[in-house]
Amino acid sequence: VAIVISGCASGKVDTSVLNPDPPSKMFADADAMMAKGNFDDAAKQFEAVDREHPYSPEARKSIVMAAYAYYRAGKSPEAIASAERYIALHPGTKETPMAHHIIAQAYFDDLKTANRDQTPARKAMEQLKILKTRYPDSEYARDADNEIRICQDNLAAQEMEVGRYYLNEHNYVAAINRFKTVVSDYQTTAHV
Repeated sequence: VAIVISGCASGKVDTSVLNPDPPSKMFADADAMMAKGNFDDAAKQFEAVDREHPYSPEARKSIVMAAYAYYRAGKSPEAIASAERYIALHPGTKETPMAHHIIAQAYFDDLKTANRDQTPARKAMEQLKILKTRYPDSEYARDADNEIRICQDNLAAQEMEVGRYYLNEHNYVAAINRFKTVVSDYQTTAHV
């Protein structure tokens, strides 16, 4: 029994999985991967910076850079999760507008036609409006107006599609309510 207990209490830690490089080198390596177009590997390397050196100055920026790398790799759910994590941990920093922009673009790229679910349009518009109101001087807020108009147009088109369906079904009250929504909520769209 004593031999078994002493074997369990050896206290050896496996350090072979830890990267011995300093955070600045790890961040530079991830940045080089981004420059070469290896976005998936870069995202993993940025996450490693945050995981292995959580209190370093590079760790904070590596979270948002991982989100950007995931976005460029076409992995929207991972990009959104990483950007939301950054916003939760570091609100008000200079990279926060970039995190909101990554979330907005990930949802914006997922916009569907009017007869499909418009949740991505709603979420993209929400993030774009946050950019416009909280960070009006950021480079991302300047480009948000056109994308907000596109999201509003998609949402208005969906309301029109549903309204026309109700009209064809002779459910006039439901159709009128959908058309009223277009007139009241989406006044700047062509659907009015």
